[in-house]
Parts: sequence; structure tokens; C-alpha cells
Amino acid sequence: MLRISRGNSLDTSINLLNTNIFLVLLRFALILWIWLFVLLGINSSLWATSLNSANKPSPPLLDSLRIRYVYTTGQVEYISLHLERQIRPVLSETTQLIFGSGRQENKGTSYIPDSTALVVAVGRGIRRYMKETAPRGIWVEASLAIAYLSVSYEEYHSYLPPRTQLSGAVSGTIGYSWIFTQGWAVELLAGVIWPSLYPGIGEIHSLEPDFCAGLSLTSTF
Repeated sequence: MLRISRGNSLDTSINLLNTNIFLVLLRFALILWIWLFVLLGINSSLWATSLNSANKPSPPLLDSLRIRYVYTTGQVEYISLHLERQIRPVLSETTQLIFGSGRQENKGTSYIPDSTALVVAVGRGIRRYMKETAPRGIWVEASLAIAYLSVSYEEYHSYLPPRTQLSGAVSGTIGYSWIFTQGWAVELLAGVIWPSLYPGIGEIHSLEPDFCAGLSLTSTF
């Protein structure tokens, strides 16, 4: 009976390991596919714009540099720089440099000590303005980012080494922009990030989504 029990436990552990590996590979395959889709879409839009721009009036300029602060339900705060380049009258692409940090505290639910996380990511996105008054008004944005995460524990728990790993996330946001003076704008935004980065103590990511809200300051040029 003991041998049978050990054999069943070993089979269960192997099945769980295979399932986790499959989910990780599936998520990264999806992220890479969306990344290629976004890049190909941007290149196609740039090519179409260059062919048609000669016979059309000049659209309003959307080129800008943006600094953004975002807080997520996963208790991670992000500060990011976004370089926006116009590709159509109400359509633009963004290149993003993202820095994040968070802290998860043990509230008595497990023996694992408190941990902190640092996130560095780069991303690309597509932004669509809903009205011809762009950049003023409502907009929606879809982004894809590749992230480097480092999770460390409290110093007095030296038996737990830091963890580092590459990850990725897709996000969708909706927001509203106000132009309050020439060349400057403020944005409010809300959205969802999947998967959740640093969702709990010592965790790199999970398959659950994070909801987020934030504020941006934009300078056009």
C-alpha cells in the first residue's frame, strides 16, 4: 500500500509539473503572437499612410512624450515613459519604457516572509482616438510588454534567495485627455493587465488579470 501511495503521489506531481509548463508555454506563445501582430500592423499602417499622405490634408499632430503613473490591484505601482508617433489622423503607435515596484506583506496566511519586487519592461502599443478632436477626448489603447522581474525577501530570511525571471503582459486601457495649455495635456485612464505581475508574496506572475488606474502628463511636439 505504501508503494502504491508513493507511486500515485509521484504521478500527481509529474502531471502538475507538466500542466504548469504547458500553461507557461501557452501564455508566452500568445504574447509572442500578439507582439508580431502589433508590429506587422504598425508597419502596414505606416506603409499605407505614406502612400496616401500626398493627396490628403495634414492631420492634427499627435506626436508626444508622456509620463504616466499607474496603480494596480496587485499592489504594484508603475511609472512609465511613452513616446507617441502618429500613423493616421486618429491613430498612433507608442513605445514604452516602464519601471515598477511593489511590496507584499505576510498577514499570517503562510510562513513565507514579506517580499518586494522590481519590474523593468519595454513595450509597444496602438492608440485610437474616438473623435477628430484628437488628442483631446476619449481614446483606447492596446499594449504588449516584455518584463524583467526581481523578487527579494526580507533581509533576516537569508535562506530564501532572490528570484528573477522574464515575463510579459498585454494590457487594454481607456482614458480621456484634457488640453489645458498649448502643447500640454493631462489624462485619466483605467484598464486591465494580463497576466498579473507579482500577485502575491514571492510570486512572479499568475494567470489572473490586474485592474489598474492612472494619470498621465503629456507634452506634444
